[in-house]
Amino acid sequence: MKLEDVKVLTQQALSQSMGKDYMTQHGYLEGIPAEKLVDIGEDIEVMGTTEKFTKALVSLMAKFECTTLGYEMMFSDIVVDRIEWGGFVQRAKIDITDVYDDPMSAPVNKQSYAELEHTFFQPKVTAKVYEEGKDLMIPISISADILKESFRSWDTLNGFLSQIRESVRETRDMVLDSWANTLVNAAIAVSCKSTHTEVPLKTMAVAAGVNGVSMESTSTQLFENPKFQAYVSEQIGIVRSNMKARTNVYNNGKLSVGAIQQNAYFLTPFIKARNNGLLADTYHREERDIGKFVEIPRWQAVKGETADTTPFGFSDVSSISFSADSTNSLGLGTEAVTLNNIIGVVFDKRALGICAFREKMTTNYTASADFWNEYLHLLVNYILDTDYNIVAFSLN
Repeated sequence: MKLEDVKVLTQQALSQSMGKDYMTQHGYLEGIPAEKLVDIGEDIEVMGTTEKFTKALVSLMAKFECTTLGYEMMFSDIVVDRIEWGGFVQRAKIDITDVYDDPMSAPVNKQSYAELEHTFFQPKVTAKVYEEGKDLMIPISISADILKESFRSWDTLNGFLSQIRESVRETRDMVLDSWANTLVNAAIAVSCKSTHTEVPLKTMAVAAGVNGVSMESTSTQLFENPKFQAYVSEQIGIVRSNMKARTNVYNNGKLSVGAIQQNAYFLTPFIKARNNGLLADTYHREERDIGKFVEIPRWQAVKGETADTTPFGFSDVSSISFSADSTNSLGLGTEAVTLNNIIGVVFDKRALGICAFREKMTTNYTASADFWNEYLHLLVNYILDTDYNIVAFSLN
């Protein structure tokens, strides 16, 4: 398994999601190296050798449960437990086969069927493997004597130690969620810049002649326009229904796939404006249904770079910024990428996946200073499969 160094990316993702400096990173929107985290997979024929394929096999481990002890993960619905991960990591996809006229119903006198009879019809199989791992360690130190001198009973001492260890678990949850957040952002960027499945709602509304909408309309004006909100709800519903059909319209174009099970995330400003401006005056609300979704307060950062930026402004929370990637591993190009006005993303459940291969605590004792160190070790894989449907929605 190939291991990627994601320490800096993790620090950046955490600082931007909180809107304050964390370790050596700033709390405002700036490009992060998403390619370090996201594994889009290698076609087996590209990898070249059987040995590399066998390296990607995943051992069957005990079931992993993702718990939230002090922090509720926003992106927990893309977490895959270990018992499912073997099928998630190695993927062989079989496309539909060719069809022919059936000669059995009306055989022709003296016509040879030898060519049809002995022709080999190879299944249309494509396969990918995912072998990148992301590892991280969260350490904490505990001085035994100082703790013993500070507490009156073993119960209070144990309570304090439990709080320390819970802070480690909370840090773990925030790290996993920040990585999941980056994975979802990468899927949005792929839709906008690589597979070109983005749905630019303002442009479409102008073309459709929606009353009160022009290319100069601001996000505030669009959110306050019930005609636009109705149009947006209609288009999201149509796209989500269309994604169930087996086509290559909403993926990388290589295979025809349908997305029966879909995950969706929509930005809070859009959802609140929709609830207050559209649904509040709608009698048959089911006609404006956009399907099941999770509400997200921001994609990447809660504020921009300038000091006077108001936290949670729409222009900031609807933006995504990736640093330049000379390898173009995500298919976004080699230059830095900034996306604006993103309000949502819908994707096939199989398109994004997260799994913690290993979560282990180790300890050691330093006799000279009389303290214990505890280390929480994480080995995680996050994958993005563009063979499956991914659609970003924007106000562009």
